[in-house]
Amino acid sequence: MSEEQTDLLVSEEKSHTNESVNLSYFDNPFTTTVKGPSSQQSIIGEPLILPAIPYDYFLFSTLSTVFGFFPIGIFALWNSRQVYRCSARGDLIGAKKSANNARILSWMSFIVAIFLFVIIALTIMIARSKQ
Repeated sequence: MSEEQTDLLVSEEKSHTNESVNLSYFDNPFTTTVKGPSSQQSIIGEPLILPAIPYDYFLFSTLSTVFGFFPIGIFALWNSRQVYRCSARGDLIGAKKSANNARILSWMSFIVAIFLFVIIALTIMIARSKQ
């Protein structure tokens, strides 16, 4: 091997070792970036533990909108969707508050609907008894 070929091989090895590959351009399923209050990136192959998303009460709020008092049910439905929006931003306290609000508003919707149903039924019964 000539001296020029040896120098060429050494310069190629140096260029390969000095090059840094930016892995953010590649789609690596083992590396995840979490955006939020404490942004961190896991090492390749190490699982990233994320806090659990609170239950959103979406089904309950949908049923309270359809079968309960409609105006309160709409707010319950909106709060149940806020759970995912807050958790996507990393705001788990806001997500828990929205989940709690959705649950409370759903129950209020059912209670108000039952109360109104009872009042209307009593009004109809009293009106028929006077005839």
